[in-house]
Amino acid sequence: MGVAADGDTAREPVVAWLSLGFGYGGDLMYFEQLFEGLQSRFPKAIVPVASSFPVQRYPKLPLLPILKFADIPLPRRQAGGSAYATVVRLATPASVIRLGRERPEVLVITEFSLVSLAGWLLAKLRRIPLVLLVESDPSYRGAPSAPAVMAVKSFIARRCDAILVSNQLGADYLTKNLRVAPDRIRIGPYLTSNPAGPTPTSTGRRTGRVRLLFLNSITQRKGVAEMLRALARTPLELRDSWQLDVVGSGDQEAEVRRLTAELDLTANVIWHGRVPFPETGEFYRQADVVISPTLADYRSLSGFEAVNAGRALITSVHDGASEELVRLAHSVRLVDPLDQESFAEALRPYLTRSDWLRAQAAAAQKPPVEFSVEAACDNLAATINDALDRRAGRA
Repeated sequence: MGVAADGDTAREPVVAWLSLGFGYGGDLMYFEQLFEGLQSRFPKAIVPVASSFPVQRYPKLPLLPILKFADIPLPRRQAGGSAYATVVRLATPASVIRLGRERPEVLVITEFSLVSLAGWLLAKLRRIPLVLLVESDPSYRGAPSAPAVMAVKSFIARRCDAILVSNQLGADYLTKNLRVAPDRIRIGPYLTSNPAGPTPTSTGRRTGRVRLLFLNSITQRKGVAEMLRALARTPLELRDSWQLDVVGSGDQEAEVRRLTAELDLTANVIWHGRVPFPETGEFYRQADVVISPTLADYRSLSGFEAVNAGRALITSVHDGASEELVRLAHSVRLVDPLDQESFAEALRPYLTRSDWLRAQAAAAQKPPVEFSVEAACDNLAATINDALDRRAGRA
């Protein structure tokens, strides 16, 4: 049943969640759990996806392969000294018509892409409630901030019925930059990830090498090189006490492998390549400490995967999620990967199985409920009901 607003009976509208895409390639990744949660709360929910998407992999989910896109590559966008590869993705008119034929009663759009704009126009034409999802302050990913762009975003956001934004940074962006009325904004994560499963496993009694984990793409922006240089600056006498598992792939992999050899860390680093999302949970379960040294991230989910797995986390000041992780999780260390000396100093106590590390492991065993899949789905459902209430004149 749908989540009911206060004093109301449960509702089951046709909710459509429209976005540029979900997951990676044909793998929904963490969206699979989120869509299951959405469907349990709104049984008539639908998720339009690309016509080429392998929906047969997910027979229990309400995926509709009705969308076609035209992609236009753009120059790489700079953020935090790194670059994002970007494209403009246009939904074809036929796609919008197909979505309209599904008769959605609530439309959920993600951020301010042209695909979202098409959904926004459809909602306005159909006069149906509209929910906007925003992760954080988009300056963390180098989003354009030209006056004309901001004016368009403000026009769109102020005319949505309800907005769900993941953190206070994003809420401040909406109210201060886009002039959105605070009473239309709900703050709370709508995206999270927990491939390790609902019950964290203890690491407190482990012996042997401390297992460090980097699980992300191997690109300049993710700070892999900075992490390795910082590890190389830690005391040589600790080299036998730790190993680093690197899970992922990317365009900097060959360069980073060469750097590993140059830094004499070959015996400490194990390369696993990219693995399917369901298999990443085992790496979190085997890890003692997760390192997320990004140089520029809008709101990386790797930190949430770490704390949901009950693992100590070292994360970056350049991640838009860092403030909420430090505030709510119980074993998080914040670092600036560009400051090699302080980064190395922060890493040092994590490299041996000390009483201090065991205390960090014990604290990490209590993941914040705010980052659970259930909480994220509840936030989305509550915001959908906010939009319904506003249209019904009850907000």
